Amino acid sequence: MSAFVWCTYQRRSLLTPLALAQTPHIETVPAAKTYYRAREKNVDLLCRADKPIERCLVRIPGYPDAPEADGYDVSVGLPNGVSYYGGSLARGECGVRLASLRPDRIGKFVCVLEIGGQRHEAAIEYGIQVEPQPSVLKISKQTAFIDGGIRANQLVKARCVSRRGLPAANLTWSLDNGPLDAALVQPLESSEELVDGQLLQTVQQEVHIYVTPQDNGKTLVCETQHSALGKKSQRIILPLNVKFPPEAIPHIRIAELPESGSATVNITIHANPQPTTRWRVNGRVLNEGETVDMYQAFIPRQTGASEYAVLLKNSDCGLERASLFTLEASNALGTQTYVIRALKVDDGGEPLVQDNNEVDDNSGGGSAFWLISCIDSMWQVQIGVTLAILSATLLTGGVVAIQVITEPAGKVTVAEGQRNVNLLCLVEEPIDFCIVKLPGAPAPFAASDKLPAPIEGIKFYGLGWSKGSCGVTIDTIKATHDGEFECTVSVRGQTYKGTIDINVSVAPEPPKIELASNVDAPNGEFEFGKKVVLKCTSRDGWPAAKLSWYLDGVRLTDDVGGEFVETANRRATVQQIYRRAIAVEDHKKQLTCRAEHPAYDGGFMETSLPIKLKKVYTNDKQEVKKEAFTAPVKPRSPQIIVSSEVTQRDGAFKAGSNLVVQCVSKDGNPPAGFLWFLNDQLIYEGLSAPYVSRNFRGNTVQQTLTYPLKAADNGKTLICKARHPEGSEETRLPIRTF
Repeated sequence: MSAFVWCTYQRRSLLTPLALAQTPHIETVPAAKTYYRAREKNVDLLCRADKPIERCLVRIPGYPDAPEADGYDVSVGLPNGVSYYGGSLARGECGVRLASLRPDRIGKFVCVLEIGGQRHEAAIEYGIQVEPQPSVLKISKQTAFIDGGIRANQLVKARCVSRRGLPAANLTWSLDNGPLDAALVQPLESSEELVDGQLLQTVQQEVHIYVTPQDNGKTLVCETQHSALGKKSQRIILPLNVKFPPEAIPHIRIAELPESGSATVNITIHANPQPTTRWRVNGRVLNEGETVDMYQAFIPRQTGASEYAVLLKNSDCGLERASLFTLEASNALGTQTYVIRALKVDDGGEPLVQDNNEVDDNSGGGSAFWLISCIDSMWQVQIGVTLAILSATLLTGGVVAIQVITEPAGKVTVAEGQRNVNLLCLVEEPIDFCIVKLPGAPAPFAASDKLPAPIEGIKFYGLGWSKGSCGVTIDTIKATHDGEFECTVSVRGQTYKGTIDINVSVAPEPPKIELASNVDAPNGEFEFGKKVVLKCTSRDGWPAAKLSWYLDGVRLTDDVGGEFVETANRRATVQQIYRRAIAVEDHKKQLTCRAEHPAYDGGFMETSLPIKLKKVYTNDKQEVKKEAFTAPVKPRSPQIIVSSEVTQRDGAFKAGSNLVVQCVSKDGNPPAGFLWFLNDQLIYEGLSAPYVSRNFRGNTVQQTLTYPLKAADNGKTLICKARHPEGSEETRLPIRTF
């Protein structure tokens, strides 16, 4: 901590022009704002004039009881802890030495000098250094992220903030170990905040960088310098993990295959994220990892931080010498097609015959061929894209990255009453201190093998701070432990966090099977050949139960809809619809819904519905039942509801996962029917049977769709159309993927 010094000078009387010419020159030491360390010893404050001083009085912060209005006369005496400093008054010097600088004795020191019968004042303002809080680096919420990285070709705004320092910290930016272009750096912003009687300063600054695929793997660094840190600095390093599809390259001409033996096409694909690949050779399609005839397509192998080797091997060129190869590389952001022609070349690698044929590779980009040579029957082609990991990592001194590893990693599910549950945080260096926040605990506390935990039923767990290890053991899991456990560890003055999401499992209600209202089952009997629609529901469990269907112990998979989950307040309700055409052999069998959950004794609970066939051949005259006539009623507008289990990020869905949604039409008579579309394409697969329930308001219909999302679905619209005699309505769900 340091002190600022601000010098002011004023005269007490109005002087004539002659007197003004004779005004003494007064200076202070120090002469400008300065900051001192807390409790710094022997702090000297001096006023110096170019004329002899007749009398000197001083006003000292923290000493309000001076005998005179203008302070202490240095010739008479000074308070305890303050001594005279400087030469004699006759030499024009007057000052004080503070034995120790305390926070309650900072402010403005004033000396009042009597020179030539006139009074003159000079002042020194000083304060105590305050080390700023660890700097933070923020990325603008407008930044488009995908698959854990930054989408390429966009403007990224990064803001570095250094809070509550005194004086204000200095911020500098660099990119890949070089200074950042000044045109990308925005003006510095500063603000003040009164904390414990001190006016602390916060500074922040933005940089605007247009990121392209070429920036992938570069590091953006914000460095904070402050006098309280000495020669050290605070650094935040953000590796740029730029996501983009495989890039287009020119068409490729290679030397023709040898007449015999084997040959391997070895292509290194640079892509982020890692692509999947597929080869086409003479009508054959080879997905990665497959072998067809003499060709073998290898699974891409990572050869570097950003490289994936893709190999296609012809094990017998004597049987076939292909002259055209097509390679497709796809990731979550797109697909690129590469066309490779095999031509005769001379010793210098130049084609012997000019090839004027163009190949339509359907890549949409159309690129020009380049020629590469053949070495030991292996062709190597570089296709460039980079892979990196996005992690805003704090570095002390920019030397070692600190990552907090948690055990269990990220999430743990435990049952109420479970004993001796361990939660651990690990780093690769000794820890200065470790503070943990535990759900159910009234406040954070230090987790140390040297200190007892302040909460009953909690004790320290780990190898100790010197081993970079700290955690807790929970003696008995309670419902209050449900939530996020957080550890904050300090390494060389910097703090880092790790979290574990604790799911305290709550047993759901026993599962329940309900029969659709439009299914005819008098007295619980079914007619063979008729289709029945049932719904199994598991309510208010945590986490969500897993449902499955069985017929006399044999698991059913056909005509089982996707699990639809609704979550609120860490309680989940799961529904699944099942349709079955009743066969004669189903008579007296049991249709069972099983709900699996860790909080159940034995891990699951079941509910069963006996299947009993209605007698068809009988001498009894069947009573014809007529339903009371009711007028048609148009249902309310349909709704699409997304299952809580669907992976989402800022309203976008993860490509490659299943989108599970439910369309609901309420209070109609008769019940509505559904049609599903993706844009203009009618959907047939992944639909459960419509489930109808009836009450005094009318019929409610619900149908579940399970749709495997692809990256190409980004920007499309899912449509559920409810058809009804009184008019049709539809509801739409725009689809964005990441």
